[in-house]
Amino acid sequence: LFAETLVGAEQQKLPQVASGYRAWAALTEVLYGEPARARQEAAVVVQTSTAPEPTLRAAFALALTGDVAAARAAMGRLRDVRTDDTFLRGAYLPVATAAVALAERRPAEALEALRPAAPYQFGFIAALAPAHVEAQAYAQAGAHGEAARVFRLVVDHRGTDPFSPLLPLAQLGLARALAAAGDRQGSRQAY
Repeated sequence: LFAETLVGAEQQKLPQVASGYRAWAALTEVLYGEPARARQEAAVVVQTSTAPEPTLRAAFALALTGDVAAARAAMGRLRDVRTDDTFLRGAYLPVATAAVALAERRPAEALEALRPAAPYQFGFIAALAPAHVEAQAYAQAGAHGEAARVFRLVVDHRGTDPFSPLLPLAQLGLARALAAAGDRQGSRQAY
């Protein structure tokens, strides 16, 4: 589906639309276990996009693949761009920054980086990403009860982005966090 959309956007000479979908494709690839493909897609976005939003979503994907250097480089080019843009500063940049911290096994820094995203985490622009990364940070820190709480919030806010690739992962994360917290019954129900 992403491939067809990309071709259509490129044929219609809508390069920024294509960049946006390519960034989503990269994120989806890494979330579902295809980091090499995700790196390829994200690299194209970083090289060709003239808008910060797809570039920062690609940086998020790159961080999830473990390519922290490429993620940092993409983010570094955008730190001084549109400094008064609420969505850029309150959703995209915090998520990418937190993903880098998680890749470097620094969950406390990831949680701190996500603070500006808290008011927007269940809005359409943030697309559940801040809450997903927050839950991952709690899980990485061993705070499984908190991870379960936030994963449940993602599941409960599925209407924010009903086709998000993060939704099934939140359900799985909820089950795993409940199991790690010792709640076998809750874990079984979540599975």
